[in-house]
Amino acid sequence: MDDKKLDVLVRQAAPVVNVDPAELDRTLQLLAADIMRSQAAPVGGEVVELSSRRWRRRVVVPLAAGVVLATAAAGFTTWYDSNTADFGKALEQYSAELPLPPGTDREAYVDYVRAQGFERPTAISDVSTRSMVAYYGFCTWGQAWTLRDAAGDGAGAVEAVTAMRAAAVAPAITVVDAGGVVANLEQVADAAARGDRDQVAQELANNCSGLPLDGIR
Repeated sequence: MDDKKLDVLVRQAAPVVNVDPAELDRTLQLLAADIMRSQAAPVGGEVVELSSRRWRRRVVVPLAAGVVLATAAAGFTTWYDSNTADFGKALEQYSAELPLPPGTDREAYVDYVRAQGFERPTAISDVSTRSMVAYYGFCTWGQAWTLRDAAGDGAGAVEAVTAMRAAAVAPAITVVDAGGVVANLEQVADAAARGDRDQVAQELANNCSGLPLDGIR
């Protein structure tokens, strides 16, 4: 993979074409999602399906250096090293843009993701970063709904459901949906609207566990 001949062969085999940036990002995400679905990792003696929504279960897909550098240089996509300041700035910017429930600790979230980025350095695209942050937004509103519903705060619960539905179809999530992600989140929001605490709790446990959700109200 480090041989320069590979880069030369890639460039010769793939002439420069005009590609819409969003379409290229979506194509790369679909490829990664297909690879993730086709593999499984043993965890504690059990086989667990890999999910692009969980940082701890991310799969790094090796690409020829020439492909990544050529597309990045052309402005088609942006990639971050997870242990760099640029990645931290992107997390701060995208989390600051999200409408989140009161008490959400955005700084704690950025610190949490950055710590994992230092522990397991990898390359992550800008669109993946946006979608990861947007998914965190859904988690915060799911947590807010759980607390408000338990407290009998009807108006607050309705507000949380509305926010969950908006978060489920956020552009940052829909652009990387290789099939089923948006539908699942919409089903969770619908469950909240019905007062189904079990389904919401299952989503929080499966895809939001470990995230800093304390203090949300």
